[in-house]
Amino acid sequence: MKRTDVSPAEALKALFAGLRLSLSNPAVRKRIAIGLLLNSVVFALMIWGLISGSFWLVDELIALAPAGEGVWAEVLGGALTSVGWLLRIAAVVGSLFAAPVLFNLGASLLMPIFYERIFMTARSATTSVEESGFDAAALARIVAVEIRRMARFLLLSAAALTLNLIPVVGSGLYIVIQFLLASSAMGWDLLSHHFELHDLDYAQQKAWIRANRPLVLALGAGATALCAIPVLQLLFITTNVAGAGVLSARLDGLSSEA
Repeated sequence: MKRTDVSPAEALKALFAGLRLSLSNPAVRKRIAIGLLLNSVVFALMIWGLISGSFWLVDELIALAPAGEGVWAEVLGGALTSVGWLLRIAAVVGSLFAAPVLFNLGASLLMPIFYERIFMTARSATTSVEESGFDAAALARIVAVEIRRMARFLLLSAAALTLNLIPVVGSGLYIVIQFLLASSAMGWDLLSHHFELHDLDYAQQKAWIRANRPLVLALGAGATALCAIPVLQLLFITTNVAGAGVLSARLDGLSSEA
């Protein structure tokens, strides 16, 4: 990690450089085409699962309310119905932010070799230097870190969901906090292969993230925003990995342009 002066703006430029490589470089383009096919199926199922599961939890919560008759029972029932709608809206918004992050984390667990090849192909195309991929032990370490990060992201997202119980202000805070959580998680996820190139363990990665928070948030926010665009998100989910390869080369001082 030779560069310490890479700006947040350069992280955003790297994402779009990865998109350009995905369209112009034959080696990267081939891998992106395969990824697009896989993403179309898995991402749609993930969105459906997140929203359906969230709605089910809301219905179960409302069903726990004590039954009764009278004015107070009607007031309580009306309040729970209103809260239920707020929670359903929050579930949809949260799913749109969380799905790309969870998809990337899940892909890192289920398809580490596929993502590693996209990352390394884009990095090599940027530096014009052929580099070997990771061995089985390195991929296993990436998966281990992703599991810890997925658990942390899910717990924090679930905790943030309770903010929607506060009318109006709580929902606004939830959207902001969920976007920041998604951006931080996405930025870390995209840099996971770069960290493995330098043999950083979980604690060292956390320290690097804290020391370079603006860069990580810019990378994650840009990637999350691209992944929120309907339909095109299926492409951007994979091209963002190529962008991370470009940024990795810049962080190592191997490329003067992104």
